[in-house]
Amino acid sequence: MSVSERIESSQEQVSEAIDQVARVRQALDQAEVIVDGVEDVLEFTDDVLVKAADVTRTSRTWLPIVIAGTAVTAGIVVAVVVWRRRGRRDEE
Repeated sequence: MSVSERIESSQEQVSEAIDQVARVRQALDQAEVIVDGVEDVLEFTDDVLVKAADVTRTSRTWLPIVIAGTAVTAGIVVAVVVWRRRGRRDEE
């Protein structure tokens, strides 16, 4: 093999290596775009989870009060209905 043939062979190998590096670079660029998108989704999910935790804390504080208020209101309504029915029975 002559020197010029070796140089041509080496030149082809270098060209192939450059092409492979370019393809790897494109793949890395695409991966970077995907990772950026995933980071955005994770940030949004984190915000949603923080808000959900806040709602959970708030519901732990207010939910028993709301339930107690509803139970008291229902009790009063039942008592008034029973009292009125008894009053009507006594009138008849």
